[in-house]
Amino acid sequence: AELDACAKKAQVEKTDGLDNKALKIAIVKALRGDSVDFEGKTDDYINAYYDSIKNDLNDTDEAVRQQLKPLLQNIVKI
Repeated sequence: AELDACAKKAQVEKTDGLDNKALKIAIVKALRGDSVDFEGKTDDYINAYYDSIKNDLNDTDEAVRQQLKPLLQNIVKI
């Protein structure tokens, strides 16, 4: 479920039939581009790269919430 949520945030278009490893690679490539090369990389490398992307996605969500909070509060007051 966590991987699917991250895939949606990263706007991965096709997730059907992907195992966890392939889904993590798709998420990374969606955010960092196809130039990221996982050829010959270990599962630990892929997991670490994914974890850094996952944190970026969560940080971005929080940053957006903080930016929108004052705007939303002003709208509610009107």
